[in-house]
Amino acid sequence: MQLDHLGQDAARVVGGLEQARQQSYHGFRRRFLAAVRSAGLGDVTPHDLRAAHASWVADSHGVLVAARRLGHANASVTTRHYARAVDGRDAEVAQHLDASRAKPTRRSGTQRARKPRKAEQ
Repeated sequence: MQLDHLGQDAARVVGGLEQARQQSYHGFRRRFLAAVRSAGLGDVTPHDLRAAHASWVADSHGVLVAARRLGHANASVTTRHYARAVDGRDAEVAQHLDASRAKPTRRSGTQRARKPRKAEQ
């Protein structure tokens, strides 16, 4: 993805693009290209920003949240078009699963309150 190097600071790319009134295509394009230049980016489109946002939201909050933010009625649209794998995430998930598996299992409150069975004594 072209915007991965921006991380969560992609807002500086679109800062100043918000306006209260409707704007023309050429006016938006001019302001968008100026914002891209000031952020030091190369060939970036509004779709690239949408895709980067969708991937970040899907990774941090889940695909359903990303689908809602993008206005999709079905999360499959989001996964098919926008949600992309984030480098290094698979190793992070595997490490988390290993760590949670290594923890001793804790008995629930119901299990602790029960009298021990004869086989357990």
